[in-house]
Amino acid sequence: MVVLFFQLDSESLLFYISDGKTGSNFRLTLAWLSNITISLSLIQIYKYLKNITYLPIGLNLLIVAFFSVFSTNILLSFTPETYTYTLFLLVLFNYYTAIKFKKNQKIAGSALVLAGVTIGGLTVTNIVKVFIPIAFEKGLFKSWKKIWKCSFQSNTYLHNFYLALSLSNRF
Repeated sequence: MVVLFFQLDSESLLFYISDGKTGSNFRLTLAWLSNITISLSLIQIYKYLKNITYLPIGLNLLIVAFFSVFSTNILLSFTPETYTYTLFLLVLFNYYTAIKFKKNQKIAGSALVLAGVTIGGLTVTNIVKVFIPIAFEKGLFKSWKKIWKCSFQSNTYLHNFYLALSLSNRF
């Protein structure tokens, strides 16, 4: 899904911005979109630290500044690539799950499927990152029934994703 979004993004920019040419306007606009996406990821990390962990603002800014100078963020901020969008969507989904856990709610199945499809991105193995927060749900390890139910739901979602992926490759 992210790959399709990236292709749609590139093709619409190619058509509207640069009149079908991959010139400097096209490349500069793609770089700006990557920079904006990385910036939004950093904002989501700040919101997580502020609203979920309740760290002091000075420490929040220090952690976000430290994260922002990692080579991955610097390279992705001007490289038009699907990893940029995947990073943003993964940080956004983790913020969503933290809010759900804070309110003692479960993660909705539709949110898992939507996040799995969008975060799946370039490599299908990214979908596993969506299901990791399920292991941290409250009361999951109190009974075997809940563990089996969680495992069955995760396997069902993954199976449906792979089935949809294989069907989309046939057409």
